[in-house]
Amino acid sequence: MIQRVLDAMPVSKMDDKMVRPSSDLFESAPIGIFHSTIEGRFLRVNPCLANLLGYDSPEQMISNASVPAILVDVSPERRKRFIERILASTGFIRYENDYRRQDGSVICLLLMCRAVHNPTGETTYLEGFLQDLSEQRKLEKEVRRIRDVAEKAVHARSAFLSNMSHEIRAPLYGVHGLTELLLETSLTPDQHELLSTLRSSADLLLNTVNEILDFSKIEAGKMSLEILEFSPKHIIEEIIRLLRAKANEKDLTVSFEIEPAVPKILRGDPLRIRQILLNLVGNALKFTQEGFVRISVTEECRDETFSRVRFAIIDTGMGIPPQSLVRLFEPFVQSDPSKEIRQSDCTGLGLVIAKRLIELMGGQIGVTSRVGKGSTFWFTVSFALVKTVSESSNDASKIAESQQSSTTTSAETDLAEAATPDATSSESEIARTKQVRNVPANPILVVEDDPIHQRVIELLLRRQQLPHLIVANGRSAIEAYEREPFSMILMDIRIPAMNGYEVTRLIRKLEKQSETRRRIPIIAITSDASNEDRNRCFEAGMDGHIAKPIGIDVLYQTIDRWLERTNSDHEKPEAPVEGDDINAVPELSGNGLNARILEQVRGLQLNGDPDFMEHLIHIFLRDMPGRLDLLIDALKNERNQSIRIAASSMKLSCLSIGATELAELLQEIETHALQGECRPADIIIPRIRKEYSRARSALTAILDHRIRV
Repeated sequence: MIQRVLDAMPVSKMDDKMVRPSSDLFESAPIGIFHSTIEGRFLRVNPCLANLLGYDSPEQMISNASVPAILVDVSPERRKRFIERILASTGFIRYENDYRRQDGSVICLLLMCRAVHNPTGETTYLEGFLQDLSEQRKLEKEVRRIRDVAEKAVHARSAFLSNMSHEIRAPLYGVHGLTELLLETSLTPDQHELLSTLRSSADLLLNTVNEILDFSKIEAGKMSLEILEFSPKHIIEEIIRLLRAKANEKDLTVSFEIEPAVPKILRGDPLRIRQILLNLVGNALKFTQEGFVRISVTEECRDETFSRVRFAIIDTGMGIPPQSLVRLFEPFVQSDPSKEIRQSDCTGLGLVIAKRLIELMGGQIGVTSRVGKGSTFWFTVSFALVKTVSESSNDASKIAESQQSSTTTSAETDLAEAATPDATSSESEIARTKQVRNVPANPILVVEDDPIHQRVIELLLRRQQLPHLIVANGRSAIEAYEREPFSMILMDIRIPAMNGYEVTRLIRKLEKQSETRRRIPIIAITSDASNEDRNRCFEAGMDGHIAKPIGIDVLYQTIDRWLERTNSDHEKPEAPVEGDDINAVPELSGNGLNARILEQVRGLQLNGDPDFMEHLIHIFLRDMPGRLDLLIDALKNERNQSIRIAASSMKLSCLSIGATELAELLQEIETHALQGECRPADIIIPRIRKEYSRARSALTAILDHRIRV
């Protein structure tokens, strides 16, 4: 409304003669208008403004009120700064504030004010427009209330689904684990077939539960992204390998083609890209009875920092009717209610999860289809380009190897099994590590409350003749730890009395207080394989992370690796350098770094390899300035989606290097962006720069060996 009135007002220079005559527009305007001196004495007010502030007439208001008197909670210094902004500007300055009415009540008004000059350029008076924001504020308050109620409902549903999925997954993990053990025994062909079917059924049910949990996380805004360098070719080759058995059952050809222009190494979330492609390629195989499934990867466009890549999954399947395409990406919607679709283990959540993940990455998804001819599902995502091409080319094989370990055979994070239970097919069993080569000096402590999981872990440990003790709650774990020495601890998170995080923190505290106890490896065993869960485990002081269902090879590899380190530590002489406590955690307080996380990073160092921590720090210091510039630009231009994506990716990088205070600030920014709120750039940007500067200085000091980790 103010803008419509402003459009009708003259914008050329005006002299003080305009104060005296009255105009129809001034008197009849539906918003308050005033002319005042720079000091705040009213020269002229219109009837609307007098009425807004509770005066009987403009004359009464001019005689009894002034601008400083009606402003609420505005100090003279603050008003002085506002007047200086008006005088320095050639246009209107916007200001929202509470104003005191004649009866003492308070009203919220929007002010648009400018200085009016005479022909010589001198300021003659101030002209202001005031609009009542009371109804708007009530509406905004009601919107916030409704949004809060809706968010609480979403969070409650998410918590319920999370708890229920945990309760459902617990027995499924038991079924899966016991089936794995039985398949390792001598079986007749019929028995092997029945057990394989049982395992496949458990995997399908587990996949359904995981999809529901993923969907609840996305709806609650708890799904975040991890930014890593990855090879798209490697991910696609791995997916084809995992799904080849399904394709062979139908005699289908599965192939892929990657346009030469597509960068060999990209920066993005390889786990989520893999999850999306597995879903889309898996669906194509389900609904294709003959012909082929092809994955096509092309580059749509590129600038100095980003490449937009298009993935297309093309099949010669049954196609999708036009009426089903409209609702295809809605929750719990299937493409067709026919018998063959109903028999295809389709929950209706896979596509909506893929869509939400793609949107979380700032991309788009779509489909074209013809009944009886086939379908093409496509999605586009913008990936950050790797800055140093030669360096990335040299590291391409290392990145591929890293992805291989993190998605299929990682000893600490068996994310492939968590994302897609089909990964536990016979192909994944070929390279199993079925032997623990290192003998523990002391028993292994297992903290697990579920009887089925206890039995599975017990059988796995007994098979390797590994001495162990199983306790069912956190308090018993502490008592056992204080009573006798252990070589390592396998720690469930959801346990009675004290949860796994609390037990770990207390053990680390007891270690610091003891002069004789060494740091004991603690490996989390959890049903949540998300980045947030892993970071929370590491922040609590844990050393590793195994996702349920526990794979035999994953468990044995993890135990073997940590026993090797533990045994090696026992062989080292206990002669600390004078004045240097070998068990001390470095003092990093006051500079924004988390010493515990840095200690965990240092623990990943392998003998003979280049310094792993220094490598991570160099990458962080190299990449963060450019990413910081992108975030600041998005904040200045109030682009919430770009803010959310940039803050989320930067947060995870900060957590991985121990810059937790900067990560907390980025989490705050991400949360506001998810809620559609944009923090004032002039307030938040200095805070970001300050926290980054602190972290950068501390990390540089580590590189210069001025701070010991």
